[in-house]
Amino acid sequence: MNLKNVDLIGYACGLAAGNPGCAEGPVQLQTVFDHLELLYPALTESPQDNYHLIAELSLRLAQRIEKTLQHKKQFIVFAGDHSCAIGTWSGVAHALREEKKDFGLIWIDAHLDSHTPETSPSGNIHGMPVASLLGHGNKLLTSILNNHPKIKPENICFIGIRSFERGEEDLIKKLNIKTYYMQEVDERGLDAVFKEAKARITKDTEYYGVSIDLDGIDPEDTPGVGTAEPNGIKADDLCKALREYCQHDPKLLGAEITEFNPHLDINHKTQAVIRRLVAAIY
Repeated sequence: MNLKNVDLIGYACGLAAGNPGCAEGPVQLQTVFDHLELLYPALTESPQDNYHLIAELSLRLAQRIEKTLQHKKQFIVFAGDHSCAIGTWSGVAHALREEKKDFGLIWIDAHLDSHTPETSPSGNIHGMPVASLLGHGNKLLTSILNNHPKIKPENICFIGIRSFERGEEDLIKKLNIKTYYMQEVDERGLDAVFKEAKARITKDTEYYGVSIDLDGIDPEDTPGVGTAEPNGIKADDLCKALREYCQHDPKLLGAEITEFNPHLDINHKTQAVIRRLVAAIY
């Protein structure tokens, strides 16, 4: 696995999740990936709400991603909760905006992550990153680096969805975003779904990325996640698809692997899957 020309960035944050233990995920992964750079939430003397803290950390991550792309390098973001996506893909969008180019995004997850503060039952920000990237929700999160939506609805596809609330699904349906629910993945196979999703999100874009929430994978393979959902994607199938459709692809800008909670892992099973996912892509 040659990662010399890949920037490894850790988003050591669990503030946006119901279970904050995933903040330790990137710290744990420093024992596996030796040039993993960690970003932490700001320490403030005065109390601040999570929206301000996540927005500040997202801005730093976005600036770091933009710098990576300016140096013509790829990236992997290891998180932490999935609010990292706000910073990751805002940085990508801003870097490409100067070139007047769009990017596509494959979002692998058990959840839609498309709530706004008004629709979220929990108020947890890790359930809001997709809506934020589309320009919906709290202005602190939709205005990272610029006030424009970061991705077009036709350029994102969900894979593996099996747990969601009506409010976020209503937004996804309103925007006509392609969603491969887990039932369709089971029926057609991940290979066919992934191939089709990649074709869709690269049809009108120059580049693309992959966002992987580890709870999109079956908890038998990845027990170390905060919000596990049964009957997910098999780790072997995901590694095979990534190897087949992403490895050595010059259009791939980078990936993120999120929601690793080492406190809930069993015999380092989840950590081993993360290493396999990275090897499959790079």
